[in-house]
Amino acid sequence: MSSSTLVCDFCHASDPTWDYPAHDFFYPAVPGLPRERSTGSWLACDVCHVLIEAARWRDLARRSAALFMQRNGLPTAERSELVTHAVTAHRLFREHRAGPATPRGRV
Repeated sequence: MSSSTLVCDFCHASDPTWDYPAHDFFYPAVPGLPRERSTGSWLACDVCHVLIEAARWRDLARRSAALFMQRNGLPTAERSELVTHAVTAHRLFREHRAGPATPRGRV
C-alpha cells in the first residue's frame, strides 16, 4: 500500500506521520451491524499526535467528529453522537495501546 492511501485513524487526514502500536480489540456491538474490530497499530497525523501526547482526549474527539462531518456533509445536529462515538473509540485505543508513538517515514 502506498503512503498516499494511508490516513490518520483519528481524523482521516492523508499521510499520517505517527504510528501508535496497539493490541487488536473489538468495538462495542451495535444492533443490526456486524461487530467491528480494530487490528494493529493506529496511525496519527501531527495535529492528532499533539492532542494524544497532551492527553487532550475531548479536543481530539471534537476534531475527529468535526472533520468527519465536514468530509461527509453531515448536519451539525449529528455532532454530539459523533463526538460520543469518538470518545468511545479513543478510550478503547488508550486501553489497548501497546507502546509509545514512533515517527513514520520522515525525510
